[in-house]
Amino acid sequence: MKSREAIVRLPFVFIVVFCMLQTGWWLAFHLKSVDRIERLETARVERELAGDPGARATALADIRGEATGRRWMFVLEGATFVGLLLLGSWILGRALGRELRLRLQEERFLRSATHELKTPIAAIKLGLQSLAQGRLDPSKSGEYLEQLEAELDRLELEVENMLLAAAGDRDGRGFEDGDLGADLREVLEEFGSRSRLRGVELELKLPHEPLRLSRDPLLLAQALRNLLDNAIKYSPSGSTVVVEVLEHDGRLRIRVRDQGPGVPAEDRDRIFDRFQRGHTESAEARGGSGLGLALAAEAAAVHGGSLALELGDGQGASFVLELPGGAA
Repeated sequence: MKSREAIVRLPFVFIVVFCMLQTGWWLAFHLKSVDRIERLETARVERELAGDPGARATALADIRGEATGRRWMFVLEGATFVGLLLLGSWILGRALGRELRLRLQEERFLRSATHELKTPIAAIKLGLQSLAQGRLDPSKSGEYLEQLEAELDRLELEVENMLLAAAGDRDGRGFEDGDLGADLREVLEEFGSRSRLRGVELELKLPHEPLRLSRDPLLLAQALRNLLDNAIKYSPSGSTVVVEVLEHDGRLRIRVRDQGPGVPAEDRDRIFDRFQRGHTESAEARGGSGLGLALAAEAAAVHGGSLALELGDGQGASFVLELPGGAA
């Protein structure tokens, strides 16, 4: 990315440098012109007023004062132009860099989205063909069907993310009273097959039941799916993903904690941006469209809450989705 950004910025830098050189040439030309005029006027006064020392001194002082004023005028005009040029260059440079980063993120998103959609489709097609042709061990048909179900769930999640991103922000008109505990159990049940295939255990901790709140059930469920999908994706086999609900000052905090590699420090500032994915080899190998965490953060904002990465001393990543508690 840095090399491409440098190539794009090169013509822009060339134009800025050229304008600076032109300004320097313009300023030097006018200062030399002032010096030449001052010399000519001084010679004329000394020649014409040679016999009147008082008038000559007054005229020479006027010439020097006018020349000094002209010099300052040109210097201030040049400085103003340079200042405006630098300010405009800074604003344009930031806009150019932001546009380039967005373009690269979109390109990366398209590549990742293509992979994320084609991979489960290919796996499902191959599995169905194998079942139809009887090439699979009948005693393991249940396991194969579970794998196909997990691939379908993965495909559905990615499609829902893309549709949600394309539709724009929801305004919360679908809010209704509900039980957060029931919502969480439903989402964890959806991910049962996928977690078992990866050898990851899911654990749900609730302070009590019911946990009443007003929420958009579809939007909140998608946010929870993205958080859980992210946690399972980065968890090593044999580990546990813990989903815990805490209450604090009338708000509900949903913590999704895994035992994976965690979030690198260089990715933390933009981890909730759309199309943003980690740049580590681990992140690239696990795929993803770069929409999950961004959509989860947007869903939290629609509910009047927030999504944050909780930094701790232990291994893994911990995301906390905070929502206003209590039914409306």
